[in-house]
Amino acid sequence: GVSGPADAQGFRQEVMTVLEGVNRRLREVATAAGTDRIIASTVVCLLFFEGNYCCIWAGDSRIYRLRGDRFEPVTHDHSEVQSLLDLGLITAEEARQHPNANVITRAVGAEDTLSLDVVDGTIEPGDAFLLCSDGLTKVVEDWEIGAVLGSLPAEEAVRRLIRTALDRGGPDNVSVVAVKIGGISVSPD
Repeated sequence: GVSGPADAQGFRQEVMTVLEGVNRRLREVATAAGTDRIIASTVVCLLFFEGNYCCIWAGDSRIYRLRGDRFEPVTHDHSEVQSLLDLGLITAEEARQHPNANVITRAVGAEDTLSLDVVDGTIEPGDAFLLCSDGLTKVVEDWEIGAVLGSLPAEEAVRRLIRTALDRGGPDNVSVVAVKIGGISVSPD
């Protein structure tokens, strides 16, 4: 049989190695198709190991966490608009209407060397996580996403959020995954 990773660090490294392989392959395919072609994608991964979580991402797909009544993004967009926001050069409202809203600064396949960000933490019973593409966040506000995630079972929340994005004429594809954590028991070593 296949054995899993020995520890959280090993698990994270395995996933990053796979993503680096995908990055190399996309670069090879793009080069074969023509020198000016780029084949790239955002990526967002949520890993669980024992009582911990780890988020790995590149681009503007997101992971949110709902803990109690607090719903907040765990990831930070790699985008031109987010950079302008971080510098205080535009407001959140201006960001939504910005002409460069689709321009990301990191992606799998965009550069020879893949640049990923990582955030990790401890899982608490009752936590819920939501992974999504910008097809959701462009047309559904964070508070709405949190309200749906907090009030419905995971599978139903996903269906409701996708339907809401499509009903609002979402201009992009809509990918949504929800995970709700029940009671956690960690076996002692």
